[in-house]
Amino acid sequence: PPAVRDGCAHFVFFTRGVRYLDDATRRRWDEESPLQPLAAELDRANAFDDNAVQLRSGDKTPIGFVPRYYACEIAPYLQRGNAAQVELLRHNPAPASVRERFLVRLSLTTEPGWSFARSAAYDSLAPSGTQSVDGEAAA
Repeated sequence: PPAVRDGCAHFVFFTRGVRYLDDATRRRWDEESPLQPLAAELDRANAFDDNAVQLRSGDKTPIGFVPRYYACEIAPYLQRGNAAQVELLRHNPAPASVRERFLVRLSLTTEPGWSFARSAAYDSLAPSGTQSVDGEAAA
Protein backbone atom coordinates (compact mmCIF):
# COMPACT_ATOMS: atom_id res chain seq x y z
CA PRO A 1 0.00 0.00 0.00
CA PRO A 2 1.07 3.61 -0.40
CA ALA A 3 3.08 5.28 2.33
CA VAL A 4 1.30 8.25 3.95
CA ARG A 5 3.50 10.96 5.46
CA ASP A 6 2.70 14.55 6.37
CA GLY A 7 -0.65 14.54 4.54
CA CYS A 8 0.81 13.11 1.36
CA ALA A 9 0.30 9.63 -0.11
CA HIS A 10 3.23 8.13 -2.00
CA PHE A 11 2.36 5.37 -4.48
CA VAL A 12 5.28 3.36 -5.93
CA PHE A 13 4.52 1.06 -8.87
CA PHE A 14 5.48 -0.17 -12.31
CA THR A 15 3.43 1.52 -15.02
CA ARG A 16 0.79 -0.54 -16.78
CA GLY A 17 -0.29 -0.63 -20.41
CA VAL A 18 3.09 0.03 -22.05
CA ARG A 19 2.36 -2.81 -24.48
CA TYR A 20 -0.71 -0.90 -25.73
CA LEU A 21 1.26 2.18 -26.80
CA ASP A 22 1.85 2.66 -30.51
CA ASP A 23 4.87 0.87 -31.98
CA ALA A 24 7.05 3.98 -32.37
CA THR A 25 6.46 5.05 -28.76
CA ARG A 26 7.06 1.56 -27.43
CA ARG A 27 10.34 1.33 -29.39
CA ARG A 28 11.37 4.73 -28.05
CA TRP A 29 10.86 3.56 -24.45
CA ASP A 30 12.80 0.37 -25.16
CA GLU A 31 15.92 2.55 -25.17
CA GLU A 32 15.18 6.07 -23.89
CA SER A 33 14.13 7.36 -20.50
CA PRO A 34 11.17 9.74 -20.58
CA LEU A 35 11.79 13.47 -20.36
CA GLN A 36 11.11 15.03 -16.97
CA PRO A 37 8.90 16.22 -15.42
CA LEU A 38 6.39 13.40 -15.66
CA ALA A 39 2.67 14.15 -15.35
CA ALA A 40 -0.47 12.25 -14.35
CA GLU A 41 -3.69 12.97 -16.27
CA LEU A 42 -7.16 11.49 -16.29
CA ASP A 43 -7.74 9.46 -19.46
CA ARG A 44 -11.35 10.50 -20.05
CA ALA A 45 -11.48 8.62 -23.38
CA ASN A 46 -10.59 5.26 -21.81
CA ALA A 47 -13.40 2.83 -22.68
CA PHE A 48 -12.22 0.23 -20.15
CA ASP A 49 -11.76 2.21 -16.95
CA ASP A 50 -13.57 5.38 -15.84
CA ASN A 51 -10.75 6.06 -13.37
CA ALA A 52 -7.86 5.53 -15.80
CA VAL A 53 -4.87 7.75 -15.04
CA GLN A 54 -2.32 8.06 -17.83
CA LEU A 55 1.28 9.03 -17.17
CA ARG A 56 3.09 11.25 -19.67
CA SER A 57 6.67 12.34 -20.17
CA GLY A 58 7.77 15.98 -20.15
CA ASP A 59 7.11 16.17 -23.91
CA LYS A 60 3.55 14.79 -23.37
CA THR A 61 4.34 11.33 -24.80
CA PRO A 62 2.43 8.57 -22.95
CA ILE A 63 4.54 6.22 -20.85
CA GLY A 64 1.73 4.05 -19.44
CA PHE A 65 -0.99 4.00 -16.80
CA VAL A 66 -1.37 3.92 -13.04
CA PRO A 67 -2.43 0.40 -11.94
CA ARG A 68 -6.22 0.18 -11.65
CA TYR A 69 -6.13 -0.61 -7.92
CA TYR A 70 -4.35 2.72 -7.31
CA ALA A 71 -6.12 4.72 -10.04
CA CYS A 72 -9.47 4.35 -8.25
CA GLU A 73 -7.92 6.23 -5.29
CA ILE A 74 -5.97 8.80 -7.34
CA ALA A 75 -8.59 9.74 -9.98
CA PRO A 76 -10.99 11.55 -7.59
CA TYR A 77 -8.17 13.87 -6.51
CA LEU A 78 -7.27 14.64 -10.13
CA GLN A 79 -10.97 15.21 -10.93
CA ARG A 80 -11.05 17.86 -8.19
CA GLY A 81 -8.04 19.60 -9.73
CA ASN A 82 -5.38 18.37 -7.30
CA ALA A 83 -1.99 17.93 -8.89
CA ALA A 84 0.14 14.82 -8.53
CA GLN A 85 3.91 14.79 -8.58
CA VAL A 86 5.35 11.90 -10.59
CA GLU A 87 8.98 10.85 -10.33
CA LEU A 88 10.74 8.26 -12.46
CA LEU A 89 12.61 5.96 -10.08
CA ARG A 90 13.92 3.51 -12.65
CA HIS A 91 13.85 2.89 -16.40
CA ASN A 92 14.47 -0.72 -17.38
CA PRO A 93 15.36 -0.69 -21.10
CA ALA A 94 14.86 -3.66 -23.43
CA PRO A 95 15.31 -6.57 -23.14
CA ALA A 96 13.55 -6.11 -19.76
CA SER A 97 9.84 -6.88 -19.83
CA VAL A 98 7.51 -4.01 -20.78
CA ARG A 99 5.63 -4.83 -17.56
CA GLU A 100 8.68 -3.56 -15.69
CA ARG A 101 9.71 -0.76 -18.06
CA PHE A 102 9.12 2.19 -15.68
CA LEU A 103 9.12 2.25 -11.89
CA VAL A 104 7.57 5.51 -10.68
CA ARG A 105 6.53 7.26 -7.49
CA LEU A 106 3.32 9.29 -7.62
CA SER A 107 2.78 11.65 -4.68
CA LEU A 108 -0.51 13.32 -3.90
CA THR A 109 -1.71 15.57 -1.07
CA THR A 110 -4.60 13.85 0.73
CA GLU A 111 -7.15 14.80 3.35
CA PRO A 112 -6.27 14.39 7.03
CA GLY A 113 -6.82 10.81 8.14
CA TRP A 114 -6.80 9.38 4.60
CA SER A 115 -5.78 5.75 4.23
CA PHE A 116 -5.62 3.41 1.26
CA ALA A 117 -8.91 1.53 0.85
CA ARG A 118 -7.83 -1.91 -0.26
CA SER A 119 -9.89 -3.35 -3.05
CA ALA A 120 -10.32 -6.97 -4.10
CA ALA A 121 -8.06 -6.22 -7.09
CA TYR A 122 -5.23 -5.14 -4.77
CA ASP A 123 -5.67 -7.91 -2.22
CA SER A 124 -5.59 -10.59 -4.92
CA LEU A 125 -1.94 -9.76 -5.58
CA ALA A 126 -0.87 -11.62 -2.43
CA PRO A 127 -1.09 -15.43 -2.52
CA SER A 128 -3.72 -16.88 -0.20
CA GLY A 129 -2.44 -17.58 3.30
CA THR A 130 0.41 -15.06 3.16
CA GLN A 131 0.77 -11.87 5.14
CA SER A 132 0.56 -8.41 3.66
CA VAL A 133 3.20 -5.75 4.22
CA ASP A 134 1.38 -4.46 7.31
CA GLY A 135 1.32 -7.93 8.88
CA GLU A 136 -2.36 -8.71 8.32
CA ALA A 137 -3.29 -12.05 6.80
CA ALA A 138 -4.06 -11.72 3.09
CA ALA A 139 -7.37 -13.01 1.74
